[in-house]
Amino acid sequence: MVQSSLIKPLVRKLAVGGHILIQSDVKDVAVNMREEFETHAGGVLTPADLHYDTNASFYEFDDELAVKEGRSEWAKAGWLFENPLGLQTEREIHSLEQGLRVYRMLLVKTREVEEEGVGEGGEGGEGIEQVPGDHQQQETMGNKEMRGERV
Repeated sequence: MVQSSLIKPLVRKLAVGGHILIQSDVKDVAVNMREEFETHAGGVLTPADLHYDTNASFYEFDDELAVKEGRSEWAKAGWLFENPLGLQTEREIHSLEQGLRVYRMLLVKTREVEEEGVGEGGEGGEGIEQVPGDHQQQETMGNKEMRGERV
C-alpha cells in the first residue's frame, strides 16, 4: 500500500510536468493508491490528459459511485487501458495473459508546492513542505522512462 510518507517526498522532488504511474491488477489496491495520492498530493498532481480520451480509458460502476459520494474527484478520469510508459512489469504481462484487467492512472505534477498544507487535496492539513533548489534539474526514473531512456 502507498502511504503519505512515500507520497510527500516523491511529489516534492518531482519536477513540474513530471509523471507518476500508479497501477495494479487488484482494483482495491489501485483505488487505495488513487485515493492516497488524491488526498496527499491532489493540490499539485492531477490525472494526465490521456485519461479524458474515451478511447484510452475506462470506468467501472464503483468509480462513478466514488464521484457521486464525494470520495474521489479523480475517479472521473477512469483507468488507462494501456501502459503509457510502454514498458510492462512481469506481473502486468502475467495478469494480461490471464485476461485480468490492470488498473492504471498516470498523474502529472502541475505546479510546485508553494507552502505547507498544499498538496492535501488542495486543502489544509499537514501538507508537503517546499524544498529549496532547482526542481527543473531533478529527474525521476518515470520521467526518463517516458522519454524512452534506459534507467
